[in-house]
Amino acid sequence: MARGSGDAALLLSAISGLDPGWPLSWVEDPASLADLEPVDLSRVRLAWSADAGGLEVSGEVRQVHAAARAALERAGATVVDAEPDFTHADRLWETVEMFEFFAGARPEAAADPRGLAADPRGSRLGVDAESGGSQPDADVDPRGSRLGGEAGPRGHRPGLDAESSGYRPGVDAGPRGSRLGGEAGPRGHRPGLDAESSGYRPGVDAGPRGSRLGGEAGASGYRPDYLRNVEQGRRTTAAELADALARRTDLFRDTARLLADHDALVLPAAPVVPPPMDLEWVTKVDGVAYDRYFRWQRLANRITATAHPALVTPAGWTPAGLPVGLQVVGRYRGDRRLLSLGAAIERALGHAARRPPL
Repeated sequence: MARGSGDAALLLSAISGLDPGWPLSWVEDPASLADLEPVDLSRVRLAWSADAGGLEVSGEVRQVHAAARAALERAGATVVDAEPDFTHADRLWETVEMFEFFAGARPEAAADPRGLAADPRGSRLGVDAESGGSQPDADVDPRGSRLGGEAGPRGHRPGLDAESSGYRPGVDAGPRGSRLGGEAGPRGHRPGLDAESSGYRPGVDAGPRGSRLGGEAGASGYRPDYLRNVEQGRRTTAAELADALARRTDLFRDTARLLADHDALVLPAAPVVPPPMDLEWVTKVDGVAYDRYFRWQRLANRITATAHPALVTPAGWTPAGLPVGLQVVGRYRGDRRLLSLGAAIERALGHAARRPPL
């Protein structure tokens, strides 16, 4: 998104701001985001995680990550091994994410009575065949039950505790629980790491009625990965969703407690170096095989679930010249401070100015 934290801050200042129609927007003075403050690394305390609670990380990435830690320590930073409790992060992320794929599919299903596509088991994605059809803009629970009132344009009830819809104003970083390295703009989308805020990942998920990079659409017009996500979300129970939302709150609070005593949490941005461009998604890391496209993305997904801002900056390069990223997670609503710290890390490591020979 940018050549460095300073550029990212400038971009963020241009696209952020309060929007009366979007409760997750809160930046009252967007221009201030571009005014980064000097950070003395000798006064910085970093929580360091090599693998976000035991995830698979390749040897190449671990080596570059360890070298970055040593360089930051030489620059004066205090670095300690610490991380939030990620025990339930994968389950809660997957539950909420898949449910939101289903929720996002419902508007089109409402416009097309045939639903999105025929499910092999006989139910139609976007329409609950067992219950006789869910009611667009009224039902939120995938079983067709009502949540106690009329849904708004996104299936949420005005005035209802946002836990019921899976969103918590002032807690979640974006409409899909994304943390994109900066403050929410007028539409709640945030520049930085991923496209979680729209539930749409270029090169991975199929959009309506078309094939996408990374895979061809089937006879239904949708990629199998997308249909599987929507169907999984459709089958989510109220109890499963409630448990995921409660655990998401726990993870948010645990991360906030950690960052009360540390300026940032630092961990790898990805478990592998950039893969071949024709690879649809990484199927194996450090000898462990994956059955879903998002399994290899869990270093990012676990941070997404914390609802804290994060950025990625260069950690270094492999002997083959491939870049490795450093993921830096800041305090909640501490985006300006995080970007300032990112700029200090970039100066200390010296990798952000390196340009590939083109």
